[in-house]
Amino acid sequence: MIENQRDFYEEQLEIQRQGLENQQQLQEGLSQLQEEVVQGRRKAAIDGIISAIGTDNAIRARKEIERANGKIV
Repeated sequence: MIENQRDFYEEQLEIQRQGLENQQQLQEGLSQLQEEVVQGRRKAAIDGIISAIGTDNAIRARKEIERANGKIV
């Protein structure tokens, strides 16, 4: 009987250990996913800024060309 109880407790400890291990793996996965989201947002923000600068420069260049051609914008 004592051996059965010991086996039961050992099984329970192993189940808890596996549960904690799974929880740790999930937490690591979530942390990695959060980092990827942050990196994606940073890239999108930078791309947006670059696009805005490019658009602004294109507008300025077009205005300069039109001024040079006698069309004042």
